[in-house]
Parts: sequence; C-alpha cells; structure tokens
Amino acid sequence: CGRQERPSIDLDALDQWESRRGARLKPYMRVKASYVKHGGGQAEAAGTLLTGWGVPNRLAAVPHSLPPEGVRRAQAPRPEGPVPIGLSEAEKWRDSEHFVGVLIHGAERLLPREWVSPL
Repeated sequence: CGRQERPSIDLDALDQWESRRGARLKPYMRVKASYVKHGGGQAEAAGTLLTGWGVPNRLAAVPHSLPPEGVRRAQAPRPEGPVPIGLSEAEKWRDSEHFVGVLIHGAERLLPREWVSPL
C-alpha cells in the first residue's frame, strides 16, 4: 500500500486564524467598549453590539463571490459637494467597516471599531 504522507499543519498560522476567529464580531454579542464621556474623559464598559458585524472578508477571495470579469456593477450616485452638517453623523452609521453601534447603559453609541472587542 502506497500510503501518502499528510501535510504538516503550520501551528503558527492556525493560531493566527483562531485569534482572528475569536475577535470576530457577531450579532448582539456582549462586547467591551471604550468611549468618551460627556466630560471628555475616557471610560470603558460592557455593552451589546447593535451594528457592524456584517463586514466583508477582505483576507480571502471566496469563489463565485464576485461578478465575472467585464461585468459592471451598479453604483449608487455620489452626492456632489460637501455633506450637510446634520448628515455627517448619519453617514458614519452607514460606515460599518470603521464604526459600530453599541448599546451601553441603555444608550446607543457610535464607536470606532478599534475601541470594541468581544468579551
């Protein structure tokens, strides 16, 4: 019997993958979040993740996840000129790659993604 050797598993790559998997944000999970209080001081509390978990995986190319070459995708029209003052905060709610919504002490807070980590 010609038995084939199994390829050795790279333990460092496996540890990196596990750490990325553990740091993934899931819907409505408990998170530890840092935020700025009204007085300007930094605070840290546990909260519930409300938005920001549906970020596309940019580390790997998933087969059939992109349209075929040469196919144009529809683009939403971009507003001309600067964003009005009241809408700049609303635009952050749509930027789920950089900002997440967290419920802390009964209030929704929009925080940078780097300030939030799973518990």
